[in-house]
Amino acid sequence: MGYTALDFVICLIQLTAFIAYIMVIMFLISLIFRSNCGTSTEFYIHFIVNGFIDILTNIFDILIRRFPKWNLFISFFKSYLWIGNLSPIIYYSTVANCALGILIITFNRYVQMHFPLDYKHFWTKKTTVIMILFQIIVPYLSYIYLVNYEVVLIYSNDNNYYYHSMKDKTASTYNSLIMCIWSGLIFIFGLKMNISNIRKYVQIIFNKKKESKVSTSKIFLYSMYCFVISISLLLVFLNSCYKLYAVIINDKLSKEEASNNYEWIILLMTCCHPFLILSLSKELRTKFLTFYSISQPSRVSSVPFTINVRWRKSINRTVIQ
Repeated sequence: MGYTALDFVICLIQLTAFIAYIMVIMFLISLIFRSNCGTSTEFYIHFIVNGFIDILTNIFDILIRRFPKWNLFISFFKSYLWIGNLSPIIYYSTVANCALGILIITFNRYVQMHFPLDYKHFWTKKTTVIMILFQIIVPYLSYIYLVNYEVVLIYSNDNNYYYHSMKDKTASTYNSLIMCIWSGLIFIFGLKMNISNIRKYVQIIFNKKKESKVSTSKIFLYSMYCFVISISLLLVFLNSCYKLYAVIINDKLSKEEASNNYEWIILLMTCCHPFLILSLSKELRTKFLTFYSISQPSRVSSVPFTINVRWRKSINRTVIQ
């Protein structure tokens, strides 16, 4: 099939997002190591882990799915068939890793906004490690059964490109079914928490003594963030259902179309986060620019996304947005 104009556009977006992601990750790592004892950095840790997973997911998508589609390294893939056998385990698991990462960050926001007094006692470094291990290990355990199934490299006469496919239809059915279950549950829980988070965020913002214009802008940005991540999770679920349906009815073209849809769905699910996190906090954005300023490299300190919340007996608590 070769390259298309759309491929160049997508790769350009990915490259831009990768650079932004790496810059944000390095910045947040700096904040963690320079943080004060009283500053919560668990959100930063989750974002950094998600950043590495998001980047790897896009790289795996290029290596496993798009290289054969572009007719690149075909002889290599034919010579080393074991790479093809590992490809569905890696591909499906990393997509699930991304979706789980979004859910964990959403849950982190939910706990911190709704239970600010209990947040630091619950979301400790130990909790963070457990969440990260769950995010990484469980999806791979869900697809480890695929080591017993063979993957073949198929040429599509209709679309003129190569792609990896399970030789056994049963394995393809299980793959799509598991992804449907994963993405469906994540979307449902994520949507419910995002709606609750937006409502709580609106309440917090309007409890502050600031101009309504500024408050409206903050609410809009946070709502857009929740909307984008919810839509990306919904699209993963819908496309997984579409692919499962195509596998069941043995519709080869629809199955190929569903596989190709993951290209732009992964793009939406992963590449927006470095820009969203900077847009949500002016203070963080300012410190980010200062961090990469040649003239002021040493003035960076830990900067949480903060808003003051009146809680019970006029106790001021800090909530990460």
